[in-house]
Amino acid sequence: MCTMRKKGLVMIGFTVFIFVLMLIASWYLALSSGTLGNVVTIGRDQLQLVKSYQEAEETLLYLDMAAQEAAADTLYELAKNGMETDKKRNYAGYTIWYDGASESFPEFKDTDLTERFNDNLDGYIEDTHYLPKSNYDIQYHQEGDYLIITGSPKKPLEIPLTTFGYGVDLSQKKNLAATTRSPEGYDLIQSPNYYHRYNRKITDIIIFGSGDRTFEETKSRYLDEKSKQSAHYVIARNGSITQMVLERDMAWGGQKDDDMTISISLVNLLSRCAVSATCKASSCCKTCTGGCFEEYDPMQIKALISLIKDIKKRNKIVDIKSGPDNPALDLDAIKTLTK
Repeated sequence: MCTMRKKGLVMIGFTVFIFVLMLIASWYLALSSGTLGNVVTIGRDQLQLVKSYQEAEETLLYLDMAAQEAAADTLYELAKNGMETDKKRNYAGYTIWYDGASESFPEFKDTDLTERFNDNLDGYIEDTHYLPKSNYDIQYHQEGDYLIITGSPKKPLEIPLTTFGYGVDLSQKKNLAATTRSPEGYDLIQSPNYYHRYNRKITDIIIFGSGDRTFEETKSRYLDEKSKQSAHYVIARNGSITQMVLERDMAWGGQKDDDMTISISLVNLLSRCAVSATCKASSCCKTCTGGCFEEYDPMQIKALISLIKDIKKRNKIVDIKSGPDNPALDLDAIKTLTK
């Protein structure tokens, strides 16, 4: 029995030694490849696949509903024009039909259902990310009292694998602060604090002060996952503009209507300037609001006006808002100057 116990202890010790050796080897390989600091969530790739599947299902559902509306619009337009597609052949806006006959005047022309349907469908999908325009060949046939319309796509629907939650692929986290160029044409430093929203309808712009002394402070906070804060754009005191969330995505700004909003953060101490010796010495506080709020640099306001005008070119903006803790910003003047 003693011999067996000793053999068992030797085997256990040998197993532990091999296990520790494997851990050391794995640590060394990770250290040499520079991936030791990367955080990988278990099941991340699978969740990304599920998210993309959900995006595809939502896209197909929206396409199905849009196609039904486009088909109804098309049939209504054709019926209104006497099933004649060429409106130039109408008289005073009406198609002339022979009395007691099924023929129209001018001579009946085959309807171009595909062209009309695609035009109407494009109106419903123009703001979507994944659905190509004028992409369907239409076949139709009669079944009893119903007109059956079938669309065959010319090009396949492609939906990329998307990120979820914090938005940033954690395997790319070490490059998080890298500056690239955004689709909107600005320097982009991607914040991890955003959600992707399919077919996001943007109607508002909200402007708020960051509450920080420098751009670096604001940038650092928006790059910190724990802060759970971000903005689409940050304007530094010198007027330079940095994008931190793409317009198609939803930045985390703490507003209940963030889903419809593009947010702009201006580097500014706000009410914190009341406890700033530097601000007090330079008399930069605006006290007419009933409190002490730091005024905005004219270069920031100039950049803000330019940015809002640019955003309006890409989006149907209904309103421009300001945060409740931002009385130093003349919002009425901003609205007037960006019309």
